[in-house]
Amino acid sequence: MSIRSPFARAASVGVVLALAGCASPHAGDPAAVEPAAGRVADVPADVSSAESAPSPDRQPVATAQQPSRTRRVLSAAERAVLDDPTFKRRLVESYIAETEIEPGVDVEERELIGKAIEAISAEKLDEAVKILTAAATEEASASVDFMLATVHAQRDDLDAAIRASERAVQKYPKFRRAWRGLADMHYRRGDFDKARKPLTRVIELGGGDAVTYGILGVVHAKRGDDIAAESAFRRANLLAPDDLNWKRGLAESFFKQERFADAAALFSSLIREQPDNAELWIAQGRAYGAMNQPMKAAQNFEVVDGLGKSTSESLNGLGVIYANEGLYDLAVGAYVRALEVDAKASPDRAILAADYLGRNGALDSMRTLLDGLAKHRADGLDQKQQQTVLRLRQRLAAAQGEGAEQRAVLESLVELDPTDGQALIDLARYWADQQDTARAILHFERAANIDAFEAKAKLRHAELLVRDGKFAEALPLIRRAHTLDPRDAVRDFMKQVERAAQIR
Repeated sequence: MSIRSPFARAASVGVVLALAGCASPHAGDPAAVEPAAGRVADVPADVSSAESAPSPDRQPVATAQQPSRTRRVLSAAERAVLDDPTFKRRLVESYIAETEIEPGVDVEERELIGKAIEAISAEKLDEAVKILTAAATEEASASVDFMLATVHAQRDDLDAAIRASERAVQKYPKFRRAWRGLADMHYRRGDFDKARKPLTRVIELGGGDAVTYGILGVVHAKRGDDIAAESAFRRANLLAPDDLNWKRGLAESFFKQERFADAAALFSSLIREQPDNAELWIAQGRAYGAMNQPMKAAQNFEVVDGLGKSTSESLNGLGVIYANEGLYDLAVGAYVRALEVDAKASPDRAILAADYLGRNGALDSMRTLLDGLAKHRADGLDQKQQQTVLRLRQRLAAAQGEGAEQRAVLESLVELDPTDGQALIDLARYWADQQDTARAILHFERAANIDAFEAKAKLRHAELLVRDGKFAEALPLIRRAHTLDPRDAVRDFMKQVERAAQIR
């Protein structure tokens, strides 16, 4: 899958010509040496911290309109411009400009380039490729190879485009636009290691504009060189202080260097300019969380909720903060809203939270959250999740003395998985507490038939028999349990029962 390049423009004939360097009205103007630079679109759309909750792990990426495989039809006005003889002559003549960073072309190559331009203007890219391929000999100007690379790129043949661009820079090492094109191709392919060198070369050749520095920052960030990324983003911000994209990239580099205070401060500046941007509020909230300022983070996430742009991740993160602060009712509200806003979001965070609430004695909050799970994920739990939720309900019922509820939950567990040995043992103990020895023994025996639970089931069965004074019957069960799982406590219990049996 190709990655959209921030250097790419809309897929049109005019773009091909501009990228080829044939459309510059400032051919000799040092201030306009890069007609092909294009404009940058939203580059880093988000930043994120380390794997701390809530943390949708999002890296900064550069996006723009990637050339479509289906070329759009030129309007009558656009075609009239391309067909104008004066315009065509200026396109061809633009190849002799910028002699320090642009290779020259001879008369014959100009004619071939002119034919290629005519084919491009007629939207016959395959024909343009044939013309330029025939012209791109070892002796040909690097401009021919570069234009061929540009047409290949428009056809989404990046391998061929890269090969042609490499030939261009080998022939003419100062060919800045060819280096930029080569960086573009590697970036679109997601090969950030290979994109770094040509981007650096563009800067060395005087092409260090804000876009180039910004994209170099993205490349460094993708390669894990966060200090270099910071430097590049700083230069991009210096050259384009009003472009918020590069500020976001700089904030991302701060995150990765664990300079969370710097990131939070930078986000404050961004939020002042874009107060309705939920992503900025969320990112700053994560920075506060990493700085151990959870309630400031919670304020940010509440702002996001007030904007109506909460995600399951931001709400789950809010729930984590409130739960850790002992604000259990608020935590439950956040977790339930997380289930509401995204029907496809995993319920695992809510399940873990219910377990946490139960362990901390917040039983009413635990019940509310479990009821929320039942309401919003009744049919969306897999078997493992269903078992976990049922066990939590069992714990809740046992803690609140709801025997009938506990039995119903245990029976549901056994129905869901007849080989659930722990549920069988718990159900047997329930019946033992109800003085229904026959049902208790039945369930102990069922559990003992499951290898992983045989030792535990036989030991619990023996305890029931000992309670009823049946020491001799209990001894074989205890001995088998000790054979399967030798433990000091089981051995001591066995000796006690042996003595009791001898007395009897």
